[in-house]
Amino acid sequence: MQQPHSVQSDCQATDPMASAASFTRDVMVEQIATPDQLVAKIIDAKRLKSLRERLAPEVK
Repeated sequence: MQQPHSVQSDCQATDPMASAASFTRDVMVEQIATPDQLVAKIIDAKRLKSLRERLAPEVK
């Protein structure tokens, strides 16, 4: 278990953006546990997008 951890900390030291992307992806995977939850999040995102477009059509 030590080897992957040290590789991770080396990655964080050299490329913080890659580390941030990895962390964000891990958090998203934890938050979306089932396909039903994923579908619900996609539907919510589409609703928000259409609402935004109706309220401010010039902002895309």
